[in-house]
Amino acid sequence: MRSYSNLPEEIIVDILSCLPAKSIGVCRCVSKTWRALLCRPEFIRTHLRRSVIRPQEWLTFIEWDHSMFCAPLRIAHHLFDKITLSLPPTKLIFPDHSNRWSWVHASCNGLLLVYDGQGKKFVLNPITKEIREVPRPPFRLDPSKSVN
Repeated sequence: MRSYSNLPEEIIVDILSCLPAKSIGVCRCVSKTWRALLCRPEFIRTHLRRSVIRPQEWLTFIEWDHSMFCAPLRIAHHLFDKITLSLPPTKLIFPDHSNRWSWVHASCNGLLLVYDGQGKKFVLNPITKEIREVPRPPFRLDPSKSVN
């Protein structure tokens, strides 16, 4: 097998930044060098910039048993009040959490803001399986009072 270690890093970055996010996750397992390269903020920004050019929309939902699933929106079909999928969805499992979700609040750049069954908020990265709890603010805002 031919070694590509003699390729300039810029070319490797250019090639890898064209891959879908799920493939980037797989490539992080190739070697320590690739993992370090793919985790750099510069690479992440480059990949995000390119993925905005050719976006793929995803449907993320929570089942009655509090499990979270996702599927490409292109396989979802809507008829009246029912959504069906032409292929089975992918179950999202986060190893460091109970995986009992109650609500997907928002998404941005592939990250999800979700609530668990105890009212805690988390930011999830479905590709890397990273999860971060959003700290509660040290004060409570009163929505009836406006800030001038």
